[in-house]
Amino acid sequence: MSASKEKRIRESDEAKKTRRKTNGMIIAIAVIVVALLAISLTINSKAIRRNGTAIKIDGVEFSVSEFNYYYFNSYYNYVNQVYTSYSDYADSMLPESGKPLKSQVYDEESGETWADFFEGIALDSLKEVAGSYKEATETGFEMTEEQLQTIQDEYDNTEDSAFSYGFSSFKDYLESYYGKGMNEDTFYDVLYRMYYANFYSQSVKEGFTYTDEELASYYDENSDQMDTYTYRYFYIAADTVDETEYENDEDGLTAAQERAMADAKEKADTYANNINSEEDMIEAARDFDSETYAEDDATLRHYAGNILGSVYGVWLREAGRQEGDVYVAELENKGYYVVYFVNRDKNEYPVVNVHMITLNAETVSEDDYADDYDAYEAAQLEALEAVKNEADELFKTWKNDSDHSVENFVTYFTENSDNTSTEDGYIENMYMYQYTDEMDAWLFNSSRKEGDVALFANDEEDTYYLIYFDSTGMNYCDYLADTDLRDADYNEWLENLIGNMDINKTWLFSLTR
Repeated sequence: MSASKEKRIRESDEAKKTRRKTNGMIIAIAVIVVALLAISLTINSKAIRRNGTAIKIDGVEFSVSEFNYYYFNSYYNYVNQVYTSYSDYADSMLPESGKPLKSQVYDEESGETWADFFEGIALDSLKEVAGSYKEATETGFEMTEEQLQTIQDEYDNTEDSAFSYGFSSFKDYLESYYGKGMNEDTFYDVLYRMYYANFYSQSVKEGFTYTDEELASYYDENSDQMDTYTYRYFYIAADTVDETEYENDEDGLTAAQERAMADAKEKADTYANNINSEEDMIEAARDFDSETYAEDDATLRHYAGNILGSVYGVWLREAGRQEGDVYVAELENKGYYVVYFVNRDKNEYPVVNVHMITLNAETVSEDDYADDYDAYEAAQLEALEAVKNEADELFKTWKNDSDHSVENFVTYFTENSDNTSTEDGYIENMYMYQYTDEMDAWLFNSSRKEGDVALFANDEEDTYYLIYFDSTGMNYCDYLADTDLRDADYNEWLENLIGNMDINKTWLFSLTR
């Protein structure tokens, strides 16, 4: 065989090898393309959303569906809060509906989008859940039967909502709220982990203990902020100056405003100088404005020191303040308060625990009566009379009932109360001045005992309360100190728990918005 022929044969063998190699690469690439196509087709699949990890926080994995639960809840809760607080102009404070949140800017300076904003809220919640869940599992925390029932109740209530909103299935409802992939089992798993973490956090907070000496010391150090201040006041506004009369005269406008304030100050000083008793204060306020201060208690206030305003709060908190002291406080460029100090309470009385049935008068809309105001008032009186009769009849039925147990009272609550924010009407750690003076006199009477029941009217709210007295708790001053100390210790625990968490977002994270 010639050398040239031998060379051609060798080249031919190499060519075959090259062709085989090339064909292998083509096949491999084809396999990859098919695989990528398969992935692209399943990225939005419900299985990946349910099972694929979207984010990992300190080793705790959260699926796309689980993150979506927190993400969309942050959105729904925020929107509801804005509408509740700013109903008239809520729309201007919220992202536009029908447009992707990631295409709408929340903060012009930083460029943060609304999607970023809600993602941040969701991540804050997830960090707490992840930290508490991880520590709970490591310590072997177990939920009680009652806590497990709470999870089931939440699940059942959500399912009931689905059908009340007209959805044909619970699954359809869940997907409409939390996106593709959220089904019944996943929803229960999300609830389970969230409640498990929350119940553990709650157990940590409840586990802190404080001695009587620690509570007393903390209260004494913060008594200016924690004591309850009782005082009376009325407000004298300066006359409004018509600024249009001084369009080109700034000095004239300032002088007119100063005269208006001076006149208001003179009125306030005159009233203050003639007040020597609480009765004088009541009459002075009524003399100034007979309509606003018609009732004796219209000027009366009971506030903790930490929520007193800066206008006269400093004066009320001053050491040595005596009953009968009178003060004229300026509200800058607006008017003056006449303030009468009644007393400062150290809150050395026990809080109480009760079961309460609430009966509200039916709401009467003025719009239903056009221009017939007399008919409107008559309808209001009829509604008040109806709720009074309902309350009287309920109380009578209770007194005639042979079973005066708390369990039976809870049954009455379930069947009659208009306030069902709790399952059994149980209100814990009630303190004074939350309701009426009559109610306080009964609740905080030292002779009160378990099983006592009474009916009270709250005319200001067109409401009746049937109350079952359960028990007393710690002194209110100790309760306030305990609450502050417990909150501080819990916040410190939580900060240490989530302060430096390792957060890893996967490629699936983009599916969450």
